[in-house]
This record gives sequence, structure tokens and C-alpha cells, in this order.
Amino acid sequence: MKRLLLTIATVMAIMASEPGIAFAQGSWVGETILVKKNRIKIGHTDSQGRQVYVGVLDGAGYTVLGDQAGWLLVKDRRGAEGWFDKADAVLLKSAVAYFTGLIRQNPANEAAYDRRAIAWMLKGELEIAIMDFGEAIRLNPTGAGLYNNRGNAWLRKKEYDRAIADYNEAIRLEPFETGYYNRGIAWVGKKDYDRAIADYSEAIRLDPKYVVAFNSRGNAWLQKKEYDKAIADYSEAIRLDPKYVAVFNNRGFAWNKRRDYEKAIRDFSQAIKVDAGYADAYNRLAWLLATCPDARFRDGNLAIEVALQSCKLTNWKDGNCVDTLAAGYAEAGQFDKATHYQEMALTDSSYVRLSGLGARQRLELYQQQKAYRE
Repeated sequence: MKRLLLTIATVMAIMASEPGIAFAQGSWVGETILVKKNRIKIGHTDSQGRQVYVGVLDGAGYTVLGDQAGWLLVKDRRGAEGWFDKADAVLLKSAVAYFTGLIRQNPANEAAYDRRAIAWMLKGELEIAIMDFGEAIRLNPTGAGLYNNRGNAWLRKKEYDRAIADYNEAIRLEPFETGYYNRGIAWVGKKDYDRAIADYSEAIRLDPKYVVAFNSRGNAWLQKKEYDKAIADYSEAIRLDPKYVAVFNNRGFAWNKRRDYEKAIRDFSQAIKVDAGYADAYNRLAWLLATCPDARFRDGNLAIEVALQSCKLTNWKDGNCVDTLAAGYAEAGQFDKATHYQEMALTDSSYVRLSGLGARQRLELYQQQKAYRE
């Protein structure tokens, strides 16, 4: 248990000093941006002053991680992190107006329709986005990327068959890794995990450093309860990107399912170390500490402390996090508070729909002065 105690001590130390993000005046850090043209290279300068390119950007939305001297730091869809010229980007909040201006200048500019559609999509205006994608396709019916992007809009509408049809056409025109990857997501939406795994595998074959594809394939293996295969994919994603916080969290969940609780705690703790604002890692760690069937790993008081962080990070609006807090209080023997917070969790209707009878059954346990075990 010595190693476990060291891990918990690390979690407590992290919680005691969560870093904040400083936003400089005029900075785009934290903003969502679109790029103005395709195949924007991102990279950095190495120790010898040479430019090293690590990835490319297209019209999709990216979150700005750094903004210095006219250069922006982002991650591409594969998880690669690099810098590019700020002049090649536009803020999402200004993007519709910007690309509308380009369309007025040239009504046959399919790229401007495509990017304006992406802006509409990111704003949640999916029907308008689909119309703009359709216009772009009319102007360029052999544009594989246009079909792929319209597929993304159908995907957001959860119209998976239409999304798959567009991805099929994109792949027919140009068998590229992103088309396979996105079609894999659509197969997951249809709960066809075998086809999803096949598509993710093809994306990885085409790009062996496609880090998000390893993570997504791991998630599909997890759905099939093939935990060793999931862990192998998560581990490869972490090797490719040691700062990919969601993968530590996912691998921790897979370790938990395999009943390797010490490794689960280690991965959840590492996720928090990488990103002290990642609420789901706090929530999963707290749940393990509160409900683990192995008494050696339960710690009700620490579960409460960790769960409180997830509740604060989600502004007390996530019933799942509040449910975990209730489980922590039950493990600590504070059943009045466990009952109170479980009743609060049940006010989140979206959470209740996902949790089924489980959340209500836990309330009954706490009212009977009993803790919950996984």
C-alpha cells in the first residue's frame, strides 16, 4: 500500500495548488478559431534554430493554447501541438462575417462556403451549415474534404446513416485517414464497434501517429469489454502524446474495469496532474475511492475531498459528480449528507436518464445507512 498512499498524497498536493490561466489583453488564448485556408503547417523551432513541422490544420475549429508575437499555438486533430501565423486564422465569433465577405467577392468560392459552414456548425446552427456544405459541394462535386465536413454536420445531428453516406463518398474520392476516422465515430454512434475498430485501424495504418485514433479505438475496445486491447491503444496514445489528459483518464477507467485499482488511481491522478481542471478525472478517482469493492483502496474522506473538486469544476450542475460526492459521504458514514446530495443528483434529469435505476437505488441504500459498492 505504500505506493498507493504516495499516489493519494500526490493528488492532495495537486488539489491544494491548482494553477490558473493568465489571459493577456488582446490574447486569443482559450478562444476557438478557424484557419483561412487548408493545409496550414504547424510546428516549432528546434535547438539548432531549424523549423520542425509536426502537423497540419484545415478549416476545423481549434482552441488557442498560446498567443505570442503574432503566432498561435494549437493542437491538430491528431494531437500534435505547434505554432502557426496568427494572420492565417480568424476567431469563431467573427468567422461567419469574414467568410460571407469572401463569398460576396467571389460567389464561386467553395472554400469560403465550406469554412462558413464549419463556423455555423461550431455555433450549433447545423441546418444552415448543411446548406452551406451543399453549396460548396455543388461548386466542387469532387471535393472529398467537403463531403467529409458535411458528414461531420450530420454526425452532430446524430443522423449517422447520412454521415456515413458522406464519409463513404469522401473515402471513394480520396481514401484519407480523417475520412476513415470520422466514419468510425459514426459507427460508434450506431453501436457497431467492430466496424468502428476497422475504420480506426485503417486510419492508423494510413497515419501511424494518429494519436486520437488510438484513443478512439481504445474506447471502442472498452465498449466490447476487451480491456487489454483498450489499454494497449491508450498506452500507445500516451506514448505519442504524454500530455493527452483524456487518455490517462480512459486508461484509468480500463484498469478499474480490470480490477487493477492501484494502476487506475495512478492514471486518474496523472490526468489531474496534467490538467488540474479536468473534472471527469476527479470524478472517476473519487468514485473509485468511495465505492471500490476492495476495502484497501477505499477512503471516504479523501473521496469527499476529490469529489468536491469535480462538483466545483462543473458548477454543481453535473448530477454524476454530485452522485459521486454522495457516495463519498456514505463511505465516510455521513448518511444524512449522502442522502442530501443523492437527492440533489436526482434533480439532474439528463443524469437520471443515463443512470437508470442505479441513482435511485443508491438513495435507498443511504436512507438505510448503507454505503454503495461497485
